[in-house]
Amino acid sequence: MPHLNRPSSQTGQVCCISLKDNDLVRLFALPNNLVSAVKSSIEQTFGHGTVQYSNENNKTFYELRITGDPWNSTLPDADRGRLTLVSIIRTMAVNGWNLLQAIDMTKKGSESASESIFFQRIDVRLGAVYPNEAEMFGMSFHASDSLRVITSAAMAHIPGLRQAILAGWRPG
Repeated sequence: MPHLNRPSSQTGQVCCISLKDNDLVRLFALPNNLVSAVKSSIEQTFGHGTVQYSNENNKTFYELRITGDPWNSTLPDADRGRLTLVSIIRTMAVNGWNLLQAIDMTKKGSESASESIFFQRIDVRLGAVYPNEAEMFGMSFHASDSLRVITSAAMAHIPGLRQAILAGWRPG
């Protein structure tokens, strides 16, 4: 199996960002410099309230608590929460981490409900994405018959999104 014999410089590092409850971000296995970059990203994007940082009770992860309910899709904070998530993913990309997998680990009615996003370190020979190359935007299914596209960066992509929907959705 060739992947078992690759040089150590090509082995991947994986970290996880978990969105828990309606106001928590947990950072698992992130390098310290990336913890502060993600915290700064959240503070700049969410636009109000505070981000409380804690690592005192549990040494296995860092926890950021955001004032408000950014992960609650029905409140006014929902779009800012989505923008915050896009900003976190962009921050990871410009720091050399690619989105590997997102998993909804929700257990309805459970305190352990969370959504987890896994990132993998990019091979240093490939480099990171430059900030001006990391054009990202958020989308959400706003209602049963509408798709919400968030941020002005998405405007250039609206015709392509429309074409993809029309091509893939038979009712039109």
